[in-house]
Amino acid sequence: MKLKYIFLSLLAIAHFSACSDDDNVDTTKPEIEFVTPGDDAHFHPGETFELRAILTDNEELAAWKVEIHHNADGHIHSQVIKLKHGSEHDHEEEWHFHKEGTIESGTKRYELILEIEIPNDAEHGEYHLGVFVTDKAGNENKAFITFEVEDDHDEHLD
Repeated sequence: MKLKYIFLSLLAIAHFSACSDDDNVDTTKPEIEFVTPGDDAHFHPGETFELRAILTDNEELAAWKVEIHHNADGHIHSQVIKLKHGSEHDHEEEWHFHKEGTIESGTKRYELILEIEIPNDAEHGEYHLGVFVTDKAGNENKAFITFEVEDDHDEHLD
């Protein structure tokens, strides 16, 4: 009879141990805070700007990605992106930027710093800059800001 109680006790301990492991699953998305540039910043073709963002996670960060694309069609990011194939200015090209990297194991806070050069022939207009971050558990988050690439003759006071 004692053997039966010992077996049931061990079975209960094993069950509760397995349940407590499920409670430790990381389901919290990492966070992104833009430092520079500010939303709605203005730049000119040929300029270089610094992207600086703070990436944080409650457990451990894993990877980041940065993408920039032209907002020729006024899309928002819940819609399918359609890229414009023509340009009203023959010498201008839609500019796209993509870069990604991994984050050192054990890191909970990472300062992403990139120098980004706008090509001399970048099409003028609004662009979306997206930062994507993934943590070790596979949780992903993304954040976007917009900025303007304007003609050298445009003057804009911030």
